[in-house]
Amino acid sequence: MSPKSNAEELFWRGQRLLEAGHTRDALRNLRASYEIDPDSPQCSSYLGLAVALAEKQFRNGEKLCYHAIRMEFYRADFYFNLGRVFLAAGRKEEAVRAMKKGLQMDRTHDSITEALSHLGFRKRGFGIIRTQLLPQARSRA
Repeated sequence: MSPKSNAEELFWRGQRLLEAGHTRDALRNLRASYEIDPDSPQCSSYLGLAVALAEKQFRNGEKLCYHAIRMEFYRADFYFNLGRVFLAAGRKEEAVRAMKKGLQMDRTHDSITEALSHLGFRKRGFGIIRTQLLPQARSRA
């Protein structure tokens, strides 16, 4: 197996583990992938999220996510990951801004739309508007 395909295998395994909530295992795979292929914007973005979630290294996670965005600014997933890093760090306003930027790249990005909805925003037309949470909705959150 070539180093590049090994990096891809580690990346995909790491991404699946991360989405399943196994942050430490994901981090190991994503770090190994990044060591093989540090020029992969995709790996950089997901590694940034994993570093933030697994190790609470929010600044490092943020830097890795921004690095990915600088390489491929048009990837909505990268803004979503950055937003998740901000949320993990307790920086809700910045998370919302990052996710809204992601929706500018891809208006149909379901994960971003769902995350913004959980944060009290909903999609309407071409923009995002703030919704008023009902008292019973707040008690369930």
